[in-house]
Amino acid sequence: MDSSVDKPANKLTVKDYVYLVSAGVSNAVLVMLGIGLLTQSIANFVHWPQLHQVGAIAQWLLAPAFGAAVASQLKTNTLVLFSSMISATVGANAVYFIANGVHAATATGNQMFQAAQTGIFTTGQPISAVAAGVVAALVGKYLTGKTPLDMMLVPLAATLVGSIVGLGLASVTTPALNWLSAFIAESMKVNPLLGSMCVSQLVVI
Repeated sequence: MDSSVDKPANKLTVKDYVYLVSAGVSNAVLVMLGIGLLTQSIANFVHWPQLHQVGAIAQWLLAPAFGAAVASQLKTNTLVLFSSMISATVGANAVYFIANGVHAATATGNQMFQAAQTGIFTTGQPISAVAAGVVAALVGKYLTGKTPLDMMLVPLAATLVGSIVGLGLASVTTPALNWLSAFIAESMKVNPLLGSMCVSQLVVI
């Protein structure tokens, strides 16, 4: 077993934090994406549309799962964990707000009119999601036990700081990732071999 798990929280090194966060993120990807896709594959095999939607829901919850995973690995309390979930979702740029109302249905067939500005969940992008979740978790963990009103002040501070960081990072990383994705797609159209070489170089960098 890795020694970092047994160390007191105040003696964790940067390497320990990276290990813990990476382990949590890996587990989140395994469950939310891996199990989500597997569920959809099973649904396609048995021709069960509702089960396919369950898999889609699992994938859409990847962003808050990042926040929960990070907070859990850093041994925070549940107040901070929920704040980290909010911050990670904001950082992922995972929620789109519709301009006009639409009629929608749940996996069980329940139908309801969704008003304008209703949120639509997507998977989002992981870079700023994880970063925002980590910031919220660290802020919350630092403040826990240091205020007379932990029940309110700790999650408020963690959510505000984490979400603001998430908004700032997402405004930079999302366009950058979109540009990179478009560049890779275009390079593959021009020359698949050249495109593969570009991707491999980017991974190395």
